[in-house]
Amino acid sequence: MSQSTTQQSGGGVPSRTAAAKLSRPIGWTCVYRKLTRGWPRESRKELRDPPKILELDRVANEEVKRVRDMTHCQDVVCVSVLGTGIFGEEPNIIHPIVRIHTIDATTGHYLKEIKKPGRTGHHGRASSLQISSPGGDIGVDGINIPILSVTPVSTAPCHLKGLSVAPTWKETSIVGIPYRCLLDPNVIILFEVVDVNHIQSSSQHHDQRGDGVCGLAWAYLRPVGINGDVLINTSKPAMNTSTLESTTNKSGKDVKQQSIQLQLYKYQALSSLASYQAHRRGIFSPPAPATSKVPAVYLQYLQKHWIKHTTTLLVQINPVPQHEGGVVAFHEKGFLCRSSISSKGGACMTSDARMPAARLLRGLRTRRLETECCVLPDCFLCRINPGARGATTIQFSPQGRLLAVAAVELLCHPIRLYDVTGMDEGMLSPGVSSAASAATVYGLQVDQSHEGALLVADLDGHHGMIYDLRFTDNERYLLSASADALVKVWDLGALAAVSASVRPKYAPRMLCIFHEPSAQFFYAAVFFMKNNSATRALPLYTQSKEDDGKNHQRICPHVLTGAFNGAVAHWDPRTSQCQGLLGNRIAHKGRVHCLESDRRSGRVFSADSNGIIFVWRCERDGDYPSDFTIIRKIEHRDFRNKPIVSMMIRPRRRRVQLLVQAQASTLKLVDVTTSQPVVHFKGNLVRAGVIKAKFSPDGTYVLAGSEDGKVYAWDTVSASPVSFLDGKFGYSAPLCDLSFHPKQHLVALTCFGGDHPVLVYCTNRPDTPKLLDGQAGCDARATKDQPNEIKARHKALSYQLTTGSN
Repeated sequence: MSQSTTQQSGGGVPSRTAAAKLSRPIGWTCVYRKLTRGWPRESRKELRDPPKILELDRVANEEVKRVRDMTHCQDVVCVSVLGTGIFGEEPNIIHPIVRIHTIDATTGHYLKEIKKPGRTGHHGRASSLQISSPGGDIGVDGINIPILSVTPVSTAPCHLKGLSVAPTWKETSIVGIPYRCLLDPNVIILFEVVDVNHIQSSSQHHDQRGDGVCGLAWAYLRPVGINGDVLINTSKPAMNTSTLESTTNKSGKDVKQQSIQLQLYKYQALSSLASYQAHRRGIFSPPAPATSKVPAVYLQYLQKHWIKHTTTLLVQINPVPQHEGGVVAFHEKGFLCRSSISSKGGACMTSDARMPAARLLRGLRTRRLETECCVLPDCFLCRINPGARGATTIQFSPQGRLLAVAAVELLCHPIRLYDVTGMDEGMLSPGVSSAASAATVYGLQVDQSHEGALLVADLDGHHGMIYDLRFTDNERYLLSASADALVKVWDLGALAAVSASVRPKYAPRMLCIFHEPSAQFFYAAVFFMKNNSATRALPLYTQSKEDDGKNHQRICPHVLTGAFNGAVAHWDPRTSQCQGLLGNRIAHKGRVHCLESDRRSGRVFSADSNGIIFVWRCERDGDYPSDFTIIRKIEHRDFRNKPIVSMMIRPRRRRVQLLVQAQASTLKLVDVTTSQPVVHFKGNLVRAGVIKAKFSPDGTYVLAGSEDGKVYAWDTVSASPVSFLDGKFGYSAPLCDLSFHPKQHLVALTCFGGDHPVLVYCTNRPDTPKLLDGQAGCDARATKDQPNEIKARHKALSYQLTTGSN
């Protein structure tokens, strides 16, 4: 025993001091030394020590005191974010926002609210957070936790139209602290530019945060310098209802000339050593939804090495007066908004801004009446960046208020709803508002002065590729079929195209899920309704006998799905259960790629991967699978063993005709009565992909995508090619789907397989539009009075834009 001990200790018995050292636990200092000692010098991304408390000398102190006396004690901080330069190195930016944090530079903590005696404004009152116990109902057994620190503020997302466009916000926000609190040398304002999309950029400087945003760049501003120089404005901006105008302060300087240009720095991912240092100092931000007193961007400020970005950030900081009653008036995107305190102590936002005349004028110029023929677009309107790999399918809603985009991200497939057109109450049904206006009901602040597409909802979507999207006529429900063996029905809530008296007040959400493991893939889904049953299935609500009209139960139409196993299933949304298979058997021997429902005749058309089309007839109301029987099988030699990937019923025709797109570049118009093709369309390339072809709303034109990234157009009757923007859109991947706007001369195009946007093209309404066949004399008032109303409205909006009046 002694020999082994002697060998281990290098000869001799170990002393008590050495034994005590061996038994001592390793402390944080030892761990820190081991980390730094074994770390490569070039990759040591350490954090520097926080700044020490800065005390100004007598001269600098007097200068700051003089500036402080120029402001009123009741003034609050007003921060205006104007914009940045072009993010040329960031090609995947879609919706950047700017967050503003007002902190103590020595600790990184947010500034605390400062309460003053007497009347207090909204900056002097502490906010509160209500937490409900897990065992009780929401709001019943709750705890009010006061939030004494100043919460960060952020701008609205900036919708970029292209890679060469600089983000511009021109948005003003109120920070809940007195303006004099900024005149402290230890106060610092941190600005961070983050993106709310899910696209992972190739840049190594990005920081994927746990709160769902991606950090792009950051900047800092010390309101008071070391020598007492005040770098922020002390004069108040002009307050009017049009836009932020320049004012003149006592020194005669223009406020517009006092904008501050800040250098942006790139976000850097924290190293293991920097994360350890942050944990040790207690300034590490926990993952969402937990919050911290220290913002995550403060760790970027403490990095030893900063990497300059190629662009800068332009901001303005001014004092604004506090109005009586705790109301502060400020400008947001050119419109006068008011932030007030409700009776329960929460902030409520009201806006006097209406939809800008420019957006309404554009919607009026592209409007199409029901009796007029469609005109193919000839100019570019806007672009939508849906996802990292484009979008698989798109669909305009029946009234044109929404554009549903099935985006493709790296890990998920969300469904995003956009308001593309400027439609007011005069273009819609009575009592129906535009989607952007309806989104404000559930708290989404949409910049309606933006001329491009407005994102009004972002649904979770699926984990597999989305093949089909369908709306109900009242735009209350949205149906999505995906390759993850799920079909989802979405309740659009406040976005429904119904009267405001019965319209829900909540945001879009999922209503039910249809799941069938044996189906493996769902390629198609459709709402089934007959004309005689439309009055029973379409109403938004039905009153229950038990509640005597006080409560309501939602009714959603029945759903038919086409799956990988060849089954056409019947689903009940009220129970989320499969009622059975149409015909009580699997009729198709191949994959069911397409489903179409003809409400007028009550027929359903299903097409599979073997080139066979089945025609189903509904004997009753269609509430049960047994109501459907096969009445015809369309099997033509031109479609034999060719997967049918797209099918659409020709509009405005008594005799049913189907536009059938199959692989091997086969596109034909098939007469259902004779089961024979009547028109052949040639030109587009469809070899192995899912490429769709669509009719124009009046049935005059046929447009189809192609694997070469082009759009091909034909006249429906003669099948002669029609020029459509030369067919070139810059797509290097297959152009897989397109959608016509039902009430405007608009067409949306999408591409799958690359970082390609959704392109929207438009054209103005002709001065003498061509009328549809049979409409020359049957609807004289629609063809005479409505164009006069459009011209009068067009003249009024043009005058409003010229004069700048509301």
